[in-house]
Amino acid sequence: LVHNSFTLFGEGSGKLQTIVQEAADSLCEELQACRGQSSDLSVVLMRAVTNVICRLVFSSSYQPSDPECRPALHLYDGIDQTIAGRRLVDIFPWLRIFPNKDLKRLKECVSIRDQLLHRKLLEHKKTLTPGEPRDLLDALLIGQQRGSGGADDITEDHVLMTAAEAFGAGVETTSTTLLWTIAFTPAPPTGAGACSSELDECVGQARAPSLDARPHLPLLECVGQARMRIRPVSPHLIPHVAMQDTSLGG
Repeated sequence: LVHNSFTLFGEGSGKLQTIVQEAADSLCEELQACRGQSSDLSVVLMRAVTNVICRLVFSSSYQPSDPECRPALHLYDGIDQTIAGRRLVDIFPWLRIFPNKDLKRLKECVSIRDQLLHRKLLEHKKTLTPGEPRDLLDALLIGQQRGSGGADDITEDHVLMTAAEAFGAGVETTSTTLLWTIAFTPAPPTGAGACSSELDECVGQARAPSLDARPHLPLLECVGQARMRIRPVSPHLIPHVAMQDTSLGG
């Protein structure tokens, strides 16, 4: 549903590329400001990745000073930390009737997330222009309006949950990938220095790297793939179960 909605933008992957490039520029400026000082890269990277997803989903982004920034980062981190852990309640759901601080935190974070997305959804409904989608929410709302009233139509729950899944699938995985890439890439002159030299030679410093340059950056591609082989994008897979019992072959 997300991939089909992106096609309504009319720009395909070009829109995502532009958003990522702008977020990367802001990230570089923030890192330059911290030059010579110790800083927590996990917070900086998570904010940058969150801004990319926010731009895609509802055309807004956060600055470090925004009052909504810290709560937004906290709630997505809270959801990920509580889901990723291995807990008995994932194996025995009936245990949820007993006091459970992690489950309580998860419910609180999900409630705050849903309130944020619902507020953004109402704002988009008021400013929606059919045929001119600005982001994922607009594309989903336009798809909802095109429905014929059948069982397969997009409902408001579909819209909200699809937007929520974009954050759930995109923020932590991408942030973790970037952090491990930094951790495993040797310092200059090898590793990071070699990747930087390859970028300078292929792309130069006058423009931002683009997807078109990917086939010409084998070392950078190798570093990314090697990191994913060493460490997963998420500490643990999210617990899941089939909604209905199913049998195959009788």
